Amino acid sequence: SQQKPKPISIPTPYGKVPVNTALLLSSSWIPSHPSTRMITAVIDSTTNLLGLPPFAPLILTIDNIPRQWYDTKKNNNNNMTYNYERLADLEEYTNRLFQKYLLPSSNSLHRKIHILPSLKHMHIAGSVMKGLQLLEVHYPTAEYLYYLQHDFCFIQPIDHATLVDIFSKYYPEKVNY
Repeated sequence: SQQKPKPISIPTPYGKVPVNTALLLSSSWIPSHPSTRMITAVIDSTTNLLGLPPFAPLILTIDNIPRQWYDTKKNNNNNMTYNYERLADLEEYTNRLFQKYLLPSSNSLHRKIHILPSLKHMHIAGSVMKGLQLLEVHYPTAEYLYYLQHDFCFIQPIDHATLVDIFSKYYPEKVNY
C-alpha cells in the first residue's frame, strides 16, 4: 500500500502551514491579448477565498492558438504557416505575464505563480492535465484544487477554510468530482 506524502509546510508569521490547496488557471489566445488585465482580475479575485493561504501555488497555463487560426496559404514546403500577428500577440502576452508574476515578490498576493506556456494548442483539457502533472511533481500534498478560467472572477467571499474542514471531515479519502 502506497503511503500518502507528508504535507509540505511553509513557515509563516502564524507558524508552519501545510500546502494542501492549489489553484490552476487556464488561459488561451483571446482578442484582448496581449493585455493581462483579465488574468490579473482573476488572480486578484482569489482574495475572496477566505482562509486560503496567500502562498498557495497557482499554476497559470497558456494555451497556444488553435490550428484553424493558422494562415491558409502554403509555404514552399507545402506546410501551413502560422498567423504571425496572433503569435506575436501571444508571445507578448506570455512575456508580460512572466514580467508581472515570475518572482513571488512581484505580485501583491505573495503567491507562488508558475507560468506554464504550451508550444501547441492543447485545449482546456490538455492545459489542465499539463498543470496537474506539474502539481503532482512539485506539490504532491495538494489535496484541494480550484480550477479557474481567464475570464471568470470570484465576485463574493467564499469560506475556503470551512470548505476544507467539511471535505476533510465528510470526505477524508478523496473527492472524485
